[in-house]
Amino acid sequence: MNSQEIEFTRLRHLADRLATTDNQPALSTKQRPDLFLHTGNKPLKSPEPIEVIAQRILRLFSQDDTANAQMLIENIAEGTLSPSLAVREQSLISLSLLCEKALSENHKKMLSIISHSFVKWLEQETEFISGYEFICSQLATCLEKLLSMGCFLLVLHLTLPIKDIITGANKKQKIQRRIVARIFERVTQIQYLKKITNSYLSRESEQTQAAKRLLQAYGSKSTPFLLETLEKSPLKEDRFMLLELLQSQGQEAIPQMLGCLHSKPPWYLIRNIILLMSALKDESLYSHVKPYLDHEDIRVQQEAVHFLATIHVNNRTDRLLEAVTICGDETKPQIIQMLSPLKETRVHSTMQNILKNVETYNPKYREKIISATGSYILNYPDNSGKDFLEELLAGNNSTGGLQETSRAAIKKLFTAPCEAPFKPYPVNSKPAVQTDKERPDKIRLVKNHINQHSSLYNALSQEECKTLYRSFTTKTWKANDIIVKKGDVHSFLYFVEQGTVSLDFEEEITAEISPLKQGDIFGYEVFMDGSEWPVTLRAAEHSTLFLFDQEELLRLQQTNEHIRSTFINYCRQKDCIISLYRNTRFCLPQPEKPVIPFNDSTGELISTVTPSDPFSNGMACCFHLPEGIDYSLFANRRFSVTFIHNKQNTVKVNGYTAGLIFAEQPERVLRIMVKFTTRILTQITDLQCSAISLIN
Repeated sequence: MNSQEIEFTRLRHLADRLATTDNQPALSTKQRPDLFLHTGNKPLKSPEPIEVIAQRILRLFSQDDTANAQMLIENIAEGTLSPSLAVREQSLISLSLLCEKALSENHKKMLSIISHSFVKWLEQETEFISGYEFICSQLATCLEKLLSMGCFLLVLHLTLPIKDIITGANKKQKIQRRIVARIFERVTQIQYLKKITNSYLSRESEQTQAAKRLLQAYGSKSTPFLLETLEKSPLKEDRFMLLELLQSQGQEAIPQMLGCLHSKPPWYLIRNIILLMSALKDESLYSHVKPYLDHEDIRVQQEAVHFLATIHVNNRTDRLLEAVTICGDETKPQIIQMLSPLKETRVHSTMQNILKNVETYNPKYREKIISATGSYILNYPDNSGKDFLEELLAGNNSTGGLQETSRAAIKKLFTAPCEAPFKPYPVNSKPAVQTDKERPDKIRLVKNHINQHSSLYNALSQEECKTLYRSFTTKTWKANDIIVKKGDVHSFLYFVEQGTVSLDFEEEITAEISPLKQGDIFGYEVFMDGSEWPVTLRAAEHSTLFLFDQEELLRLQQTNEHIRSTFINYCRQKDCIISLYRNTRFCLPQPEKPVIPFNDSTGELISTVTPSDPFSNGMACCFHLPEGIDYSLFANRRFSVTFIHNKQNTVKVNGYTAGLIFAEQPERVLRIMVKFTTRILTQITDLQCSAISLIN
């Protein structure tokens, strides 16, 4: 027997001895619980062993008499708060034996009540009494059991007082704090962190919030695991949720984030950690971010530059001047722009040095560097800028002459409009504003965009609508221009505003895929998981698209979580083209897979089909097309799809043909992409497709 088993056996014998040697009047627990609940008698004064009381409590629970069962337990636990040491110890022994019974029965309600009683005692106990360590171990076992049952909110409420003892908010003896800390160590083991995190990422509203709050309460104990999960997560949507969670942990997460940086993680994790540091706006973290200003990956460099933009301290100029000398050539213009409002001698001198050494920079970014530094020098208050640039063009400097491209870029500065100081409008004057007639195309484009996606913008405030709209960029393609090529990795979401977009599978198959038209969204799945595009998309005609960059999503996550979550949920529901295509590709009729009936509009069976798993707005199905039937008969058709919800209720949705893929050889297989026009309100994983029918 181990030490805990020996102590438990000793406690059991002691409890029985206390129960049988008490001089109080004997009361049988087989009588009505009222004798204990509503009189002066207490369960501890019963001559019967505590196991009998435990059985009585379980029987009350089984009879749905939860109130009396709870009162019985609380009466036993009441003694744990007594000023008498002997009464506290006796009560703890009895409560401990009840706890063993609850653990062996896996009784959630009983465990919950006993755990609350233990925590109440821990909060008030000031002495290191007999059995203290054993009770703490028992409480940890209860919490572990409750975690395995998914009772995250309950464990959260029990954990917070424990954390107060560990941190010293609730003052205790050193030995008490050390033993209570073991409880926290046990409930933050990897297997529980994994379970809680998986629940958080499952996006089930109640459990997600409870899991999130529990992980936040765990603080630095959960941070290393969350960072590791962030690194390994293949889904960008999950990564965004993890970033949101880590950000909410604030300063407590910093030591773990810095430790992760020192382990040389992949670029995307470095970028995310710097993003989290930016949200904290802590200038002292600059020394940890500085080495990444010249990181090999430009996305990391850009995030490091963004960190500089978020800190507001007295020595910000020093930080920017240091950064502009060590950053990569691509991000140098960004830092120069951040320095441009600072009309100081040392900034001016740095700008001149950059321009003198411009030939040492990457030719690809040289013109931008010249433009940014040259504009600053020309507009510097001492009016020496023009002379300096002319001297540079003449070659009268230590670095020698300039290349023609650099000379042309500098000459261009003299013809560009100078930066004018801000002047208020005259009293009787108004700024010039373009009318709708002067810019009809742009106004029409904006109105069409908002109308096409009204359900998105209606869910946002007016200010949020403006913020979201400003996050888009606009791009136009001519007919037959490639928008996305198969194998590309683009971090954009695409909104079709004008024209149509066709899909090119570049495979030896017969395919008829409905083109994407005004109001359609595509690219969500690739946008979120970072995978390669499985198809090529090209403009079928002159087309204008709105593009939403992934970097904008990261910004929104920091500044406005409501916009981010509303936007992502909307795009997930609206876009299905890639998911449809992937489901169709891998949807094949196989003997071991279940089949469902496929009927015509009169109810007559056409064939049996193999369905794919549905998602929020589409599904795929596949079947052997009988001889004599042309696959094109199923193009531009409407469907009714029947699902069984939770193996009992029927759910029907309508849809249309989004595309067909037909293979003549070896067995005339037709795969149909069905896009739903009816929104599914139930959990997709609870649905099982039972039939599909043509409507027209």
